[in-house]
Amino acid sequence: MNDFLVDPKLNVSRLLTFQLGDEQLAFDQAEVREVLLLPTLVQVPEQPAVVRGFCRGADRIWPVLCLAGILGLERGTLTAESALIFPRNGAGSNESDFALLVDGINGSLLAPDGLEDAPSLYSWNALCKGLALVNGKEIPVLDLSTLIHEEERLRFICWSLREMARLDAWPETTNTLP
Repeated sequence: MNDFLVDPKLNVSRLLTFQLGDEQLAFDQAEVREVLLLPTLVQVPEQPAVVRGFCRGADRIWPVLCLAGILGLERGTLTAESALIFPRNGAGSNESDFALLVDGINGSLLAPDGLEDAPSLYSWNALCKGLALVNGKEIPVLDLSTLIHEEERLRFICWSLREMARLDAWPETTNTLP
């Protein structure tokens, strides 16, 4: 993604907006490393419910977590618009330990008035940094650092490493996940 500078003294937030079912949500774009249209996923037997498979990169393999499942929303079906969001959360700078599956990417936008406090109407309010008010519409902005607790993230990493050792035996699928 191309970044442009925003004066840090201004109360402006740069957001990556995306769809989960009927919900439009966002992440602070500074917390996102990369976004990819849904590549081929590798399924493994008996994977945790929140895991949708693995994504193979040029030099790495990432577990793909269902963001709707993390938030307690209904899991959508995979479509050509489905995408993966890779957070900046890895052990090294600018790395990701996992990818988050979303129903589609809406784009990048500026929230000129910053973020408002999020009302408690969302069941996942503790994961929300606040609301961006853009053109009269409220867009919940999720906090990537609180989506998955450190213990759970490390547990996924350990599970992923074990499965990656066996990964070549599991079938690849494209847009046909249950």
